[in-house]
Amino acid sequence: MKAGDDALLPLIRGFVDERPTYGYRRIAALVNRKRAQQGLPPANRKRVHRIMQRQGLLLERHTARRQGRAHDGKIMVMRSNLRWCSDGLEFSCWNGDVVRMAFIIDALGEPVK
Repeated sequence: MKAGDDALLPLIRGFVDERPTYGYRRIAALVNRKRAQQGLPPANRKRVHRIMQRQGLLLERHTARRQGRAHDGKIMVMRSNLRWCSDGLEFSCWNGDVVRMAFIIDALGEPVK
């Protein structure tokens, strides 16, 4: 351990015990907030990471990957007036007025040119 790490370890361990789901960035923020209240200089987040890593306090890394998009955007419709798509939006104007728009289209309709 480097000099000064011994002073940070009890503070880090206390926050990890209170909030076991917090990662090293949040723990570093809590440590630095506490140190600022005590008039001490902030601790580097990489230093907090190193201390937590050596003590086995880091969270498990997320290794799961999201699967690709299940839908490729093509809609199969056999006849008109069977499947409809809609969307809406809202704009706030500079004078405070609000403009709302809604769009509804038939999925089998001709594309707009």
